[in-house]
Amino acid sequence: MTYAVSYAVSYACYLAEAYLVQKPNGPRGVKVLPGALICIAWATWSPGTGTIKMEQAPMGHDQQNLHAAAMMQWQYQSMMPPMPPHVPGMPSLPMPWPNHPPMVTQWLTVRVDGLKFEYQLTEDDVRKVFSRYGEVVAVKMDREGTTSQVQFAHPHQAMAAQSDLDKKQLAGMSGAYLTVEFAATQGPYAVPPAPDPQFLQHMAASSFMNPMIPSGPGYPMPALPPPVATSPAQSAAGQPKKFTCKLEVGIENEGEFRVGSRVIQIARSIWQDPKFQEHGGKTRLRGKGIGGPHEGDEPLALCISCRDQAAFDKAVQYAETQLQKVHTDYKAFCQQHGKPIPELEVKISKKGTFEPEIPAKPSAGGSGSFVGFGP
Repeated sequence: MTYAVSYAVSYACYLAEAYLVQKPNGPRGVKVLPGALICIAWATWSPGTGTIKMEQAPMGHDQQNLHAAAMMQWQYQSMMPPMPPHVPGMPSLPMPWPNHPPMVTQWLTVRVDGLKFEYQLTEDDVRKVFSRYGEVVAVKMDREGTTSQVQFAHPHQAMAAQSDLDKKQLAGMSGAYLTVEFAATQGPYAVPPAPDPQFLQHMAASSFMNPMIPSGPGYPMPALPPPVATSPAQSAAGQPKKFTCKLEVGIENEGEFRVGSRVIQIARSIWQDPKFQEHGGKTRLRGKGIGGPHEGDEPLALCISCRDQAAFDKAVQYAETQLQKVHTDYKAFCQQHGKPIPELEVKISKKGTFEPEIPAKPSAGGSGSFVGFGP
């Protein structure tokens, strides 16, 4: 009788343990570790009390290894997330992948067309414009700064930006418009070669494109603060000085003369000076008729800022000389078209970060000889 009871209890323990370890294709999704008897009961009959005493049977070396392997397998499976129920006829779903990488779209190529000169873009301005349509993952600039590439997080955002901005006219510049098109790729998400890091640093310090951002949904955009540049001139608080200047053009940006294009040429020539770039120099066109974030009711003006005194003075002197030539050109234009010849002057106001503002003054020689160019 003792042998029969021991055998029965051992078999029952074997079946109970089988449900703790899963096996594929088993009944009710239950798994039994092949060839392993997980639990062998050792039962003895006690005639005095009429009870059965349960003890774990002594295990040899092989049985101990099997038992340890079974326990490790059970602990591992108990920590796994539950699988979704399988639907007949449907493919099995893969395990969830946490922290999967975000999907990105095909690159958009951006440039300004319709001008007789190459228009210069900046990464900050491009990002501001396209961020109105969704999450911008990356912005790339070419070496010359005339072409940019934009990548969105979602395809519908890229399609909306391309549809809305392509062929968009630039306010204040006759004939200028944005060209936005999907770039040719060699794969689903081909990435263009990385631009020159030194060039990107220079482009980040420039805000040349700001005056000509087109008007449209979501505009205007706020301007970002200038990046901090290293300069020998330091204040007591450790911050570099900054010199600013506003030169009023004196001519409205309208009609056939296209004064905006001429002033942009001046601004671009100033920014191309390496020393001006090195010290965080910026040039902006502000005022009435330019469109974009710097549109205003005040007269058209060229704004210059730099953290180096010598580079700043050189830029202001160059701008004043070139604007005087634009004045001469405009007077000749008025005379040819039978319009009244106006009295023009370049009003200049300078200001340093730690100096009082210098009052505006008219420039000398405002009616000098014409040496300028036509756009």
